[in-house]
Amino acid sequence: AAGFKNPWPSYRSASKWKVLKTAIFHPPRKPIPKRIQEHFPVRMPTWHDFKDDNIKATWFGHASFLLELPVETPAQKRGARILLDPVFSKYTSPQIAAMFGLGPKRYSQLPCAVDDLPEVDIVVLSHNHYDHLDKPTLRQLERKHPNHIQYLVPLNNRQHLEAIGIEPGRIRELDWRESTQVHLPIIGARFSALCWPAQHGSARTPLDADKSLWASWLVETQTRAAGPKRIFFAGDTGYRATLGDGREGFPVCPTFKELGVKFEHGIHLSIIPIGLFLPREILSGVHTCPEDAVDLHRDLGSLKSLGCHFGTFRGSLSKHYEDVLEPARRLRAYAAQEGLAEDAFVTVAIG
Repeated sequence: AAGFKNPWPSYRSASKWKVLKTAIFHPPRKPIPKRIQEHFPVRMPTWHDFKDDNIKATWFGHASFLLELPVETPAQKRGARILLDPVFSKYTSPQIAAMFGLGPKRYSQLPCAVDDLPEVDIVVLSHNHYDHLDKPTLRQLERKHPNHIQYLVPLNNRQHLEAIGIEPGRIRELDWRESTQVHLPIIGARFSALCWPAQHGSARTPLDADKSLWASWLVETQTRAAGPKRIFFAGDTGYRATLGDGREGFPVCPTFKELGVKFEHGIHLSIIPIGLFLPREILSGVHTCPEDAVDLHRDLGSLKSLGCHFGTFRGSLSKHYEDVLEPARRLRAYAAQEGLAEDAFVTVAIG
């Protein structure tokens, strides 16, 4: 049966022949700097140490974040806590491969273990690739918070969660442009989540390519005094498929501008991927480069953006073409060239 599709001219899948050729004939692996922690500093995270109307995002590496939302009423002790694409494993590969040390390996440190996390209310997943949906991490979360966490996932991802024993009633599957209200009576918090298109794909085996949906997400919450706050999580996405490093003349994915218009340029925080983007002729359709990420940030009208999807794992192709320091370096250079304020689109320390 046919699976889900990217419906825009901005998407093009690389030919299987080109992928195979690149997988066989490629330059040697780019070395990882010896003192990696100097480049990707790791600090011990803290929780709930911010002003009531603010949002706090803690990065665990790659695309994993903990969002701590503001409180809405004086009676609330804390706002909702949302984990985005949590991956705390050493390898992002099927478990049998990971047991033998095969697959992309974490090269920067984790700031903490799953057991060190505060109580988590919601897990939001963007798609089912192993570097975003990590069953060992989800099992650990379930052991730590039995029967508590609610899950928001794009269509056809429910089976991955039910397979590890998560009850169907705690899982919500959404289609693109579908929203849901989340109510957390224990802490008296509520927020809305909008499942939004992204330009990507899905697969966990050679047989299930694009059989489950991929998505980005927008979370909207009220604050006591500052009106609604909105956070956008791009997950994994491309922006424009190119034939190489040049970007001019290729159509861009229109969905991010559409979202920016929908929310009148009032997206307070966006999390946008900047890494694992080389080689462009193969990955540009599904992974933004840092320059695409800045354009996407502007399409959203994002008030502040954080880079993700770098500094943690390397892709099977990109490790031969992309220096691990290149994403952040290119982001800084292009943001400055385009006249963005210095703190408009940044990278942060892990933790």
